Amino acid sequence: MYEMTKALFSEAIELLDEKGKLTFEERDFDAGFYAYGLCGVIMDWVKEGMKMDPKEVSKRLKSLARATERIGYIRSQAEL
Repeated sequence: MYEMTKALFSEAIELLDEKGKLTFEERDFDAGFYAYGLCGVIMDWVKEGMKMDPKEVSKRLKSLARATERIGYIRSQAEL
């Protein structure tokens, strides 16, 4: 699950980095960070008996993903 999630984040980060300001290593590190976070949340949810409604989990993850996308875009456009 982690590798697939990391690949998806890598692709998204690369697309957002329109100006090519991030190195491969920076994109790879960022993708790993977000992949571990996403996978960790889901694993904890399962381990704790999936008590939270799946729609609520999905809603929260979607909100975080959107915020992360905005932050990533801003970072890729900034003068580093």
